[in-house]
Amino acid sequence: MSQNYYEGKTLGEIWGYVSDGFYTIDDFDGPGTWQLKDGVASLDGYNPRPGDEKFVNLNDDRGTNEINSGLNTVDSPGDQKVIGNSTPRYNFGVNLGVSYKGFSLSAILQGTAKRDVWIGGMSLFPFGGSAKAYYPVFYNQTDYWEPMGSCDGQYTENDREYWVAKNPDASLYRLYSNMQNHGSNQRASTKYLQNGAYMRLKNITLAYTFPKALISKVSLSALKVFVSAENLATISSLPKGYDPERLSWGYPFYRTLSFGLNVTL
Repeated sequence: MSQNYYEGKTLGEIWGYVSDGFYTIDDFDGPGTWQLKDGVASLDGYNPRPGDEKFVNLNDDRGTNEINSGLNTVDSPGDQKVIGNSTPRYNFGVNLGVSYKGFSLSAILQGTAKRDVWIGGMSLFPFGGSAKAYYPVFYNQTDYWEPMGSCDGQYTENDREYWVAKNPDASLYRLYSNMQNHGSNQRASTKYLQNGAYMRLKNITLAYTFPKALISKVSLSALKVFVSAENLATISSLPKGYDPERLSWGYPFYRTLSFGLNVTL
C-alpha cells in the first residue's frame, strides 16, 4: 500500500494496522482448541495464540470479524489505514556562536521535529528465520511476551493458568518454536511505528586567536588554533545503530575530531 501511487495520495504515507495490544488467554475459550470467543477478531491466514499482536477491526467488509488486508488497494484496504508519514516535517538548523578575549565557540545543530519511521524485518524484530542460531540470546535479553507458566513450572500448556502473561505490556510478541510463523506479528502497525524526530550536534568548534602583539614578535600577521568535532552527539529514539539522518543500517555519518592551525605570514 505504501508503495502504490493513487490520486490524492500524500507522499510518504505509511499504511498499517492499529494495534490493540496482545491476545490474552481471556480472548479464547481455553487451551487446546484455541477457539476465539465471540466478538474477538481473528487473523486472516493465522491461528493466533496468547502473546500474538492483536489489531483493531476497522472494516469488517467480509462480515467475518477478521483482520485482513482486503485487496490491498486504496479502495479496498481491509483493516489497514494511514498510520504515519515518512516525509520529514519541520526540518531545522541552528547556528550558535560566542567569543571572548580571543576564544570563540561555534556550533551547528540540525534535525527533524516530526517524522514517522517504519523499520520492520530483522532490523526491528529479532525473531526472523535467519535468527535461529541466536535464539538463546533473544530468549534471555529481549522484552518479549512470556506466559507465566513458562517461568514457574507449576502448569503445563494445557492449563489456562499457564497462559497468563508474565509481562502483558512487553515490547515484543511471544516466541515461536517455528521461526517462520511470525509474519502476522511483523505487519506494519502503530505499536512498532518509530518516532524519527532527532537533533544532532553536526559541528562544534573551539578556537583561540593569539593577540597580534604577541605573534608580531615572530613575524606573523595572524595565528589561530582550533579543535573541531563533527556529528558529536545525537538525540534520537530510534533503535541504537540506526542513523536517523540516513535512515538505514548502512554506514552512519562518521564522528570525527580534528585539530588545526591557521597561520598568516
